[in-house]
Amino acid sequence: MASLQIKFNLESRWHTNVLRLEARTYIDIYGDIQSIQQHKLQILSRWWTESGLAKLEFSHHRHVEFYFWAAGLCIDPKYSTFRIGFAKMATFVTCLDDIYDTYGTLDQLEIFTEAFKRWDLPSMEGLPKFMKLIFKAFDEGVRDMAQEAEKNLKPVLLLDVPISNDSIKEIDYPSRFNEILCLTLRLRGDTKNFKAEADHGEVVSCITCYMKDHPGSTEENALEYLNYLVDEKLKELNWEYFKIDNVPIIAKDHAYAL
Repeated sequence: MASLQIKFNLESRWHTNVLRLEARTYIDIYGDIQSIQQHKLQILSRWWTESGLAKLEFSHHRHVEFYFWAAGLCIDPKYSTFRIGFAKMATFVTCLDDIYDTYGTLDQLEIFTEAFKRWDLPSMEGLPKFMKLIFKAFDEGVRDMAQEAEKNLKPVLLLDVPISNDSIKEIDYPSRFNEILCLTLRLRGDTKNFKAEADHGEVVSCITCYMKDHPGSTEENALEYLNYLVDEKLKELNWEYFKIDNVPIIAKDHAYAL
């Protein structure tokens, strides 16, 4: 698609072209990109159904939303594998978050966690069927991405950015950049979704914690404080973003865009 845009601009200088004709050209390019995205969404939706995740009573059917999220980060057609991989991982994280927050007992979660650490499905014997289903889908998803990475000779989720192990440690856990980023995501998620999550039985959130720590406060008080906290943390995140270190700025761009 980029080659078409370059060819058009080389042949038709922007200041010599008729604006409406130029707009018509970009409509065709946009239509081609949309066709590609629709095809990839069909692949993702088929995976969502075949993986069994759609049958979970607490699944939120957010795979399309996560794909759109990834597309906002990187729309280039050649990165469709990244968008699908990102949507799958985000879906798994959401399901795991629900299990740990609401649908698993402490004893079950201890076994579940150890099974993940050992990457061993048989050790989940005796756990609920939905836990085994999620582990199996997660295992298959990771293996699929590993195969794609091996086939293309590059990691699926790095978008062609060469990042050393040392750089990954600086931007990933433990790092101040990652800490602030995760905190703002958690706070922003709670302020936007706490009522919907309460309807699903998830009664603990930043809002309820604030109200418990500040007797007599209201939801409005909690939201006002948490929105202020998010604004302050985003300012700090900006400083971390521009800090000179060994992390390529484009890698920070990808994390920051999320």
